[in-house]
Amino acid sequence: MASVGERKWTGRKKEYSGSVDEAVQPLGSKIEHFKFHMFVKRELSKYFEKLKAEVTDEKLVCQVDFAKNYGMKEQDEVQCAHWYTKTMSIFTGYVRSKSGGFGFALPSLDVTHDKFVVNSALELILNHLKTLLPNLKEINFSSDGAASQFKHVIIFEI
Repeated sequence: MASVGERKWTGRKKEYSGSVDEAVQPLGSKIEHFKFHMFVKRELSKYFEKLKAEVTDEKLVCQVDFAKNYGMKEQDEVQCAHWYTKTMSIFTGYVRSKSGGFGFALPSLDVTHDKFVVNSALELILNHLKTLLPNLKEINFSSDGAASQFKHVIIFEI
């Protein structure tokens, strides 16, 4: 029978050596969870594609997410500036409507990525959309962000 080696990182590196069957056994317990995850992912993707196909100027699709935090550096900064880098976050997205689409990037010095930052960013976007499309009635948002950022009651009060 073939032999397999495995390395697993936890707090420390653990090495394992054994048969292929022994190596596959822990994966077996995770298959059902993975299959459910893939089912949900595929259904959400189908639903999002359906929403994109049904956009009008009254019903939009808006995909949003945070870009990672960026360090702001100057080209000719002094050496000690390396230890005192300011960071910023960028809230990005793309809005689709029948008459076209547009991307946005909202920079912020607040790098917490919490519901309050999301609320402020969405407020700016919604106000801008209302001026561009005065007959706007519905916006479907999509994000792969954390529930603590996007799936919160404060967002539904906008």
